[in-house]
Amino acid sequence: CTVIDAAELCRSTHATPQWRNGASDAFGILSEYIGSLNADDRLYRSLRRFVFNDEDKDSTTAHGSSEIIAQLSPEYQRMATAMRKEFERDGIHLQYTQREEARELNNVIVGLESLFSNNITEKTKYYNVGEELAVEVEKVIPRHVLGQLVRRDDLSSDGSMTLSSDNLLTNTLLAHSPSPQLRKEVYLESNTAIPENLKVLDALIEQRHIHSTLLGYKSYAHRVLSDRMVENPQNVAKFLNEMEKRSRGMFEREMELMMKAKQYVEGEDSQIQAWDVPFYSNFIKAQRQHQRSQEGGGDSDDSTQGYFTVENSINGMKQLVSDLFGIDMKEVEIPIEERWDIDTTTNAQDQLAAGAGLKKFEFHHEHDGALGSMYFDLHPRDGKFVHAAHFTIRCGRNREDDIGSDRQLPIVALVCNLSPSSSSSNALLSHSEVETLYHEFGHGVHSLLSRCSFQHLSGTRAAMDFVETPSHFFETFARDPSFLSRILARH
Repeated sequence: CTVIDAAELCRSTHATPQWRNGASDAFGILSEYIGSLNADDRLYRSLRRFVFNDEDKDSTTAHGSSEIIAQLSPEYQRMATAMRKEFERDGIHLQYTQREEARELNNVIVGLESLFSNNITEKTKYYNVGEELAVEVEKVIPRHVLGQLVRRDDLSSDGSMTLSSDNLLTNTLLAHSPSPQLRKEVYLESNTAIPENLKVLDALIEQRHIHSTLLGYKSYAHRVLSDRMVENPQNVAKFLNEMEKRSRGMFEREMELMMKAKQYVEGEDSQIQAWDVPFYSNFIKAQRQHQRSQEGGGDSDDSTQGYFTVENSINGMKQLVSDLFGIDMKEVEIPIEERWDIDTTTNAQDQLAAGAGLKKFEFHHEHDGALGSMYFDLHPRDGKFVHAAHFTIRCGRNREDDIGSDRQLPIVALVCNLSPSSSSSNALLSHSEVETLYHEFGHGVHSLLSRCSFQHLSGTRAAMDFVETPSHFFETFARDPSFLSRILARH
């Protein structure tokens, strides 16, 4: 786990292509090895013989109890039961030839998943817009700033302009350009940026289905939900249908508002398109804020520009974990060998001087001592994972041996792509970015505070739908007026 977890982070975030490629290879090799362990019926038979005492019973129905499992602690019982369910979910009940087929299919699936992710991370689409749309771009982003985002040397001087599928550039133009033609062009180009992934996705869907049915499930959805709290696709459909019913009225009202706003701005009686939603959402929020300010209401929740920086957002986190848990969160220096935000093929000192954005924090409790470490990798760069996520580098666990007991401290990383700045601490953030940051921080705190003896049960290695509970809990503080007014001072 220590190696494959680090490889997952490295292949998703490292600034050096060779490191990303090597980590991706290591991830594939170790995934194959883990797959072989999950298909080892000797391990499975030993588990059933010595823990469950039901080796001779039907593996898909028998979960008998034995004196041994009854003597185990609740955590050890849970671990044993989880191992057994994973063995059986991965097809240990199949004949040898079918198990080998399932293992090979799993290796193919892991390869396709890696290829899909790597294509998103590694590939950028460049496209040209004519002079008319170039003028519209410059109303939102000055040409000298655009050059930093596009990162190409061939910006045209004939009036046309080169754009890219860069996530920040795309979202900025969609949210702030009043030109429907530009928004449509940017939306279509960015959403067709990696056409080769269509074939990868088709292959992935097919192989997942074949693999799942071979293992005895009706579909991939049935298999992947079997260890979640929601349990099956029927419950998912029921939940989504109920949510649709409850939100239908609000959806219709908001669409009506957008339609009226579009007619007001563009003078057209047309439907709201996908590329219209970000712009007119911002337009309506701005109208509401202006109306409230005219009525003497001052600033509103719809107008948070200039309030949030990385620095005061992190200061809010420090105050939050101190108030809730009595935890001290302290920033520490990062040794050069721990950094993944520096391209090792170029001068590292120059990159540090330019403001490489990685931060590291250590967490300490007055009575429990050291709790672990958390890295913050918050801003975009070439080759980096383009969304927001929490990565486990090392799970925390309680260790016991003949000498005594201690604790393996967890190490986690929060990876985001927040608004860039010349200074990573002073970057101005939108309110939605603060929500994202606190959401991922909730995952990180979950990992740090987890207490167990098995890495397999540590932190976010729980039911995948349950692990969103701590993250959403922390996210709510980013919407709480009393917390925001107390912690996040105006920039």
